[in-house]
Amino acid sequence: MITAHAQAFLIIVGVLTAGILAFCIAPDALVKRIFGEDLTPSGRLITRHWGLLIGGVGVLLILAAFHPATRGPILVFAVVEKLAIAGLVLASPFRHRALPTLIAAADALMALVCIAILAGL
Repeated sequence: MITAHAQAFLIIVGVLTAGILAFCIAPDALVKRIFGEDLTPSGRLITRHWGLLIGGVGVLLILAAFHPATRGPILVFAVVEKLAIAGLVLASPFRHRALPTLIAAADALMALVCIAILAGL
């Protein structure tokens, strides 16, 4: 059932995940808005790199939508990334903030659907 809509799901999740590329452009504003924190110069560098890496996962998910042969490894990578960020947020003091918790929950839900696609459901 889910696999019948895998392409549409992967495009939507890919676009949402690729949106994290915005952290490369405006790391200070986005970290302040989402986490309520100010960045140090080293934090800015790491945040930009993080945005590039996670945005790259989004681009790979879009690729997987159009190239089913690549789905397996890309979905495994995306599941690990999404569950990692969800776990890290929920295990941190940021779990008490609405926006990081919403992002963590959305990533966890996306990871579960990716697992369902991998399982062929």
